[in-house]
Amino acid sequence: MKISRRSTIKSIGIGLGTALSQDVLAIQKTEAKYGLAGKVNHSVCRWCYSDISLDELCKAAVEIGIKSIELIDVKDFPTLKKYGLDCAMVSSTNKSYTIE
Repeated sequence: MKISRRSTIKSIGIGLGTALSQDVLAIQKTEAKYGLAGKVNHSVCRWCYSDISLDELCKAAVEIGIKSIELIDVKDFPTLKKYGLDCAMVSSTNKSYTIE
């Protein structure tokens, strides 16, 4: 059986999305158990999910209630803004960007 690059990338993306959602579900159960539901804002670091595009990560984050994606470049802020997400910690960079 020949495995294509496209099917491999798709499988990796699905696997990462599933892993991310399982982690968040476990956190949500813990929050509910201790009365913290809705009081804690969660975030993920971009480098942990570097195998998928930032757009895909943003879509998945919004679907499961993530509020922020950390350690991104300033140039990626428009993508976060498009999905209503925040970034509390920017990746270090020597490049200069203008935030609009």
